[in-house]
Amino acid sequence: MAEKSITHTGPTGCQTIQRELNMLRSDWDVYSIKLEETQSKLTTLLHRWQNYDETYERLLNWIKDMEKKVKDVTLVATLDEKKDQVKKYQVSFD
Repeated sequence: MAEKSITHTGPTGCQTIQRELNMLRSDWDVYSIKLEETQSKLTTLLHRWQNYDETYERLLNWIKDMEKKVKDVTLVATLDEKKDQVKKYQVSFD
């Protein structure tokens, strides 16, 4: 459209139209770059959220499992028996 306008415009108008076109192209390039950066950041954040969600689910299941195990614990009297019980139920969350 600008090309059609330039053919029917004087030299000063042509320069103005060309300058405006250059500014629009520059703005579009900046916009495109920012859009790509934003898409990349969103993709990274989505992956991080999915990882968090998976870890949260694993932790939740582990906690439920440990609650069931702890409910089934019989109380013992001696310190040695208590130490053995702790060793039995002492686990780490991977």
